[in-house]
Amino acid sequence: MLNSFDNNNNKPNPFSGQKLPWWLVGTIMIVALVVVFSLILSLALPHKPQKTEVTIPSAPVKPKASQEKESALPLPRQAFSYIGEIVDISKDKIKISASPLDNFFLKKTKEITADLNDKTEYLKVEFLKEPERDQNSRESFIKTQTISREELKVGDKINLVSSQNVINKTSFQATRIELLQAVDEQERRIQILNE
Repeated sequence: MLNSFDNNNNKPNPFSGQKLPWWLVGTIMIVALVVVFSLILSLALPHKPQKTEVTIPSAPVKPKASQEKESALPLPRQAFSYIGEIVDISKDKIKISASPLDNFFLKKTKEITADLNDKTEYLKVEFLKEPERDQNSRESFIKTQTISREELKVGDKINLVSSQNVINKTSFQATRIELLQAVDEQERRIQILNE
């Protein structure tokens, strides 16, 4: 009778007196040899980087609709102004061309019409490239002054401000119109001297 206990520890020995079937031993040996042989080959053979061809499209590739939705910023629910160039101006209306470059919530260029009245404010906003007299406050980079409607002309870049939400609106009442200008400090000094 075979002893199924290990003599030293009195613990059961699961392999005592049992033989594995020949087909199982053979399969384990073949798998072990294949694994060892694959490891030896992968370590012994030098790795050559594969050449990949990069094609540069001649026209810009438009992302698929599903990609646009994933990569697009969420649009705001409210906006109170449009930036654009004046297309037409009259006593009681102003029309601008607003592009997505200046108004990120637009998908395409739109013509926006604003009604003007005697309560509409007109400001000239100058953005200085250099601060005045070594100051680094906001006021040293941005100068505002009140102007009249007559100083606005076709082609000027303006910010049409409303007290209402203007998202999806192409016509509204303007409460303030800001004439936007970037000015170099030296140009500004020359303007002041010439005045």
